[in-house]
Amino acid sequence: MANTFNRVILEEGWRNVAVMVTGLLDTSDAALEPVIDPSELYNNDPNYGRLAGFRIDRVQYSMSAGTGLEVQLKWERAAEEGGDILITAIAGQGHDKYKKFGGLQPPLSAPGVTGGIHLYTTGFAKSPPPTGFTVTLELVKIYR
Repeated sequence: MANTFNRVILEEGWRNVAVMVTGLLDTSDAALEPVIDPSELYNNDPNYGRLAGFRIDRVQYSMSAGTGLEVQLKWERAAEEGGDILITAIAGQGHDKYKKFGGLQPPLSAPGVTGGIHLYTTGFAKSPPPTGFTVTLELVKIYR
């Protein structure tokens, strides 16, 4: 068998996006590039400009219990500019709310940043297969 992944866009309006990613790892750690990318969304408002990225307002997550699995979310950035930029690392179960503090903002002015979000896992080797995870992101579209 191989690792399996599923991504569902739960909501996409001119302002908000919600995406849920599930994974079942039985061979190795995962690299999902991208989890979401501005170019794949359709319900955008051209009056605000070009869709440049996403602000993260909330992350809800759950990993298989007792596995040592960690998920890293990263802003997509070109390899020649230094590679992806870490947003947050999460493990276990819970949710993190960032809206109250203005959300997690992408560094859109940094060279090579595309506005996309990537997901990577670490710790697969420590856990007995299969190991699963679910991550739900509540996002706000950023236009430039």
